[in-house]
Order: sequence, then C-alpha cells, then structure tokens
Amino acid sequence: MKVYFRMHGYLKPVSAQLYEKLQTVLYDMDCDLDAEELHFHHEGDFLDEDEVMAALLEILPSKMTGIIDCIDMQGWQMKRYFFSGGEWKAEKIHLNAVMDKKNYEQSG
Repeated sequence: MKVYFRMHGYLKPVSAQLYEKLQTVLYDMDCDLDAEELHFHHEGDFLDEDEVMAALLEILPSKMTGIIDCIDMQGWQMKRYFFSGGEWKAEKIHLNAVMDKKNYEQSG
C-alpha cells in the first residue's frame, strides 16, 4: 500500500475516561496509552486534519499538552501542531529541512 499521509503524535495527561472519548476521534489510528501519555499513529490514506484537530479541541482539557505531526507525502510538507493552554498552534515545515537536519545529526 502506498502511503500518502501520516499523522502521529502524543497527548498527556490522558486518563482512562478521556482515552475512551479520544477513541471516537482516533478510531482508525494505532494508539498506545502508557501511564498517562497517549501515543498515536496513522499511515495510509489522507485524513481531514482540520476535522481531526477541531474534534480533538472539543474533547481536550486545557491542562493537556501534546504535539501532532501531519505529513503529506505527496506534497512533501509537514504541519506540526502544538497543544497547550486549550488551543492548537501550527507551524508548516518543509520535509527537506527535517531530512537535512536528520542527515546532519547522523553524520556528526
């Protein structure tokens, strides 16, 4: 299967009760709840990231923190969302910048 889109990230703290609510949004993702930190991953067809982010915003308490990366493999773009204080902040990152940094770190 060709991968067109990836979404992965973490959120914390996540209680068992909150985890159940999050499953309504993250139902088609691989999820792992360890202690109170939820890691999740999707790889495959495109997801409507705006819809996912809006749905998460309705569920997440303001004390929560987390990072979510949405990677468009065809457009070679990544958007990183930071959640803190009850809101998302996003920054676009060109994947060449990420790969250049990774290659530099591995060679040194």
